[in-house]
Amino acid sequence: MSKSAFPNPRYPRFRRVPAEELLRKIERLVAREALEGMREQPHVPRYDVKAGEKVLLVALTEFDSEVVKGYADAMKARGASVDVLLLDSTPAVPPDLVAVEEANGIEPLGEMEVVYTRMTNLMNPNTVSQLVQSEGYDLVVSGTAGPLPRVPYRWTRMEYISQEEFASPQAEFPQELQTLIDRKVYEAVRSCEKVRITDPEGTDISLTNYDDKRPMAIAHEYGKPINIGFGGVEDCTGVIAGTLNHLGAFPNCRAHLKDGLVVKVEGGGRYGEAWREKIEKYNAVDFPEFPARTAMKLPGGSAPKIRMPGPGFFWYWECAIGTIPGVFRLRDEGLMKHSANFLHDRKRAGYLHHGFGGSSNSAPALKAAGLPWTHVHLHNMFPTYEGRTRDGASVKVIDRGHLTALDDPEVRMLASKWGDPVGLLSECWIPAVPGINREGRYEDYAEDPAGWIRRDAEAHPILE
Repeated sequence: MSKSAFPNPRYPRFRRVPAEELLRKIERLVAREALEGMREQPHVPRYDVKAGEKVLLVALTEFDSEVVKGYADAMKARGASVDVLLLDSTPAVPPDLVAVEEANGIEPLGEMEVVYTRMTNLMNPNTVSQLVQSEGYDLVVSGTAGPLPRVPYRWTRMEYISQEEFASPQAEFPQELQTLIDRKVYEAVRSCEKVRITDPEGTDISLTNYDDKRPMAIAHEYGKPINIGFGGVEDCTGVIAGTLNHLGAFPNCRAHLKDGLVVKVEGGGRYGEAWREKIEKYNAVDFPEFPARTAMKLPGGSAPKIRMPGPGFFWYWECAIGTIPGVFRLRDEGLMKHSANFLHDRKRAGYLHHGFGGSSNSAPALKAAGLPWTHVHLHNMFPTYEGRTRDGASVKVIDRGHLTALDDPEVRMLASKWGDPVGLLSECWIPAVPGINREGRYEDYAEDPAGWIRRDAEAHPILE
């Protein structure tokens, strides 16, 4: 790779796992204990299934049926009884429009209640709580993304939903190694006082990275203050651009930020149109006070409260850094067959996704005020994240889509416990984008990214 080049595309290809081996892999995953300090991390599932317990396993029709059955069988083998609840997740709109739902449904009590819940918990936690109370479940396994619901019973994620993932090294990647990678990223980000983020699709923002007491989050490390104004002055200004959100793809969309608030959106096709409508409607609201997302506690156990610097709704609170080298886009996601086609993408090492609007910790206050409580996204596939410390040292956390923590000597040394560090720490998948890292014009891709991604997925099967 030349100094100015972006990494060449890389497509995963794996041998299909026989049924017996698939079950053994799932059994090992279900039996695995989360490392101390990682037990509440949503991307480090901890099942802790015991004999005699009752489990509710919630799945979508887009999940691989053999994988869902494997989870149930693995839990039954540990002496639990398992009820499987299968929810239809057939997209209600054509593939080229599925991304628009992220902005279209942001209205209070609107479709986003369904869309966002489907992306994270699969079912409304209130509904699940009624089932737990009436059926006596000890554990709920539901969802693949987002913070775990705050409920008085055990809830964990079904982190892997396809045979493709179990055919790859991803499902058995060492927890100790992943934790070290994340700690390196977390410490590198926290060392930066000033940050600039750029990306070849048009992103160019600068910000002060003040200490807001943000937590460490496996596979989702925060690259900017998430507790806006808590510990410093929000000054993030510039443009964030891209062609993907969590649901789908759209023409190149550019969000203009001034002091942490999205003030204008250009392009984006139908997604951009829907977002502009919401900006006009909600960017003059008084965002209510809400608790910070931090491990800090005040006397009595309450979290400190924060208030946004001024009126507005589409505040830039989420700059999330993916940290897992083995993550790749499932083929059916590339074919736009899922309800949320780019959720896997966001966890890949060196990938950035940006969120604007309400956060999980502000949701109760926003709901009480009758305001939207969710957020919309833009993804960056090839970002460069550069920072400067208080003493003037330069820090590069991401270099053209490559997470530099994967090159850290301590990370490499630890990886050698499980084999060849080069193979273990290499990105399994590098997306292909015309005009950036493969032949073609970016302008042609940016006009119809959904169509291009579908054609690319058709040409590159994952399982042999």
